[in-house]
Amino acid sequence: MLDLESGTGAMFPYFKTATEHDQSLVLHAIEPDPQMRRRAVQKVNDLALDMTIRSEGWQSLPYAHDSFDIVVASLVFCTIPDVEAALDEVTWALKPGGEFRFLEHVYADGWLAHVQDAVNLIWRLSAAGCHLNRDTAATFRNDDRFEMV
Repeated sequence: MLDLESGTGAMFPYFKTATEHDQSLVLHAIEPDPQMRRRAVQKVNDLALDMTIRSEGWQSLPYAHDSFDIVVASLVFCTIPDVEAALDEVTWALKPGGEFRFLEHVYADGWLAHVQDAVNLIWRLSAAGCHLNRDTAATFRNDDRFEMV
């Protein structure tokens, strides 16, 4: 399993539980930001989790084609500048029949969408480039390389 730009490792406790249920699960993560990576490594140590964390980013995954049964992305596609290229990398890394699992905030409807649009610039500057008004759900839903479940 690959955690795509893992940040500080917020998902790692869930991965620990997953490895307790499936001991054959091999964990990898990439995190290019050195400060976030340092915190992720600390989280791995705190959890006594067997996981490899590499410094590369989504732009050039350091793994062979068809390497992973599962790729996980958690609150990362709002910051990635080129979503299509990142999805190309996910597709490259996934084995045929593999799963791309994601947790992302989405662009709202109605008045909340107007709020997201209004605060987006300030939010993006203060939240590591996060785009509040990126329609991630539609992007994933409209990509025919993936089946939305």
